[in-house]
Amino acid sequence: MIRAANLTGPVSRSAGGLYESVRRLVQELQVTGLEVTILGSFDEFTQKDIAAWDPVTVRAFRTLGPKQFGYSSEYAEFLKLYRPHLIHTHGIWIYSSMATHAYAKRLRIPYMISPHGMLDPWAVRNSRWKKIPAYWLYERAHLHGASVMRALCESEATSFRTFGLKNPIVIIPNGIDLPEEEKGERLKVKGESGKRTLLFLGRIHPKKGLTNLIRAFKQALDDRPSSLDVPWQLVIAGWDQGGRRVQRDRWCIQHAR
Repeated sequence: MIRAANLTGPVSRSAGGLYESVRRLVQELQVTGLEVTILGSFDEFTQKDIAAWDPVTVRAFRTLGPKQFGYSSEYAEFLKLYRPHLIHTHGIWIYSSMATHAYAKRLRIPYMISPHGMLDPWAVRNSRWKKIPAYWLYERAHLHGASVMRALCESEATSFRTFGLKNPIVIIPNGIDLPEEEKGERLKVKGESGKRTLLFLGRIHPKKGLTNLIRAFKQALDDRPSSLDVPWQLVIAGWDQGGRRVQRDRWCIQHAR
């Protein structure tokens, strides 16, 4: 049986969207008969969230040093014992990049990288002072050594080329689970009754363009108020990152109609 190691950061809700997309991807791969194992970092939510990965085997390692980097010697130790036939790295700029490249180069096995938006121009510019040394220390070798780069869409594939990568690229969007119609439940959001709702659901972070969304929503209402037979409301729902929710709330109050 082919053994595939998937390396990522946190294996809990702390990973945001990757917790959903990576988890469902490897669960579906397991159904095909592939032996899949997830290697990630341990945090305060791991014990509560790890059962959601079933039946995939999860190895959550306790880390040393900066939490975001996620260093643990257990990555390399486990890879030596597990001896995967291929590796899939989810996300970049973290220690799993180093572990993947070192192991794959030594044993000459292929690996795939899914940056999950982390090579988009905005993401590359964000915290650039940290990414420049990280690129030359380990991420350059990791990226250029990949057998294939996985993009979620055409624009992400373009960002790979803009970044200077010449690796083969495959475009494989994240899958979604459609609820059975008879079991579906209507989403309840806080707001005034009788209004139509435009919903943003996701991580509250500058990368998501929420400032532009609020501006565009306000402008649309200002430009064509007479064409709206039913009032609209914008609802922003999701998990906070780095205190951005407070910043967003202040911005909304300042720019409210």
